[in-house]
Amino acid sequence: MAAETRDPKRNVPLAVMSLPVVLGSAYLLATIVQLPGLAAASAQIEAGLSPPAALALHAKLPPAVGPAADLLLAVSMFAGLVGFVNFGSRFVATLAADKLLPSQLAVVHRRYRSPALAMIIPTAVGFVVVELAVVVAGDVTSGYTALATALVYSLPGPSAGVRWATYGTMVEGNEMDRHHRISTRS
Repeated sequence: MAAETRDPKRNVPLAVMSLPVVLGSAYLLATIVQLPGLAAASAQIEAGLSPPAALALHAKLPPAVGPAADLLLAVSMFAGLVGFVNFGSRFVATLAADKLLPSQLAVVHRRYRSPALAMIIPTAVGFVVVELAVVVAGDVTSGYTALATALVYSLPGPSAGVRWATYGTMVEGNEMDRHHRISTRS
C-alpha cells in the first residue's frame, strides 16, 4: 500500500486516521435521518419488504424505486467486496514484504502487476463470512440483510457506539410498537 503512495509517511497515516472519522460521521448522519422513516415503515419491513423499498413505498415514490434501490445496494455491496479484495490483497502483500507473512504472498504478477497470490486470503475471508451469514440466517436474502446491517453498524470510528445504540433503540421501539399493536387487537 505505502509502496504505491506518494509521500507514504504522511499520506497513509492521514488516510487511515481520517477515513473512519469521515465515513463514520456520514453513516451516523444517514442513520439519524432515516430513523423516522424506518419506524413509520416498520409494518412493511416486518411483512418482508426490504428497508429501502419500504422507505420508498412510505414516501409515496413510484413502485419501481424500491426494486431499483435494492439493485443499487446489491451492486454497491459487490463493489465493496471488490474493494475489500483489492485493498486486502495489497495489505497482505505489504505484510509479506515486511516479513510478517510468508514471502510468497508478496510476489507480484508479471503482467498485471498485482499481488495475485495475496488475493486468495481476502477472497477466502470474504467468502467464508458471506457463507456463514447465509447459513446462520437461513437464506441468501436474510443473510445479505444481516451482513449489510452488521457491516454498516460495525464501521470503525468514534460514532460506532452511537450507531449501535441508535439501531438498538430502533429495534426495541419496533418490538414495543409490535407488542402494543398485538395487545390492542386482543
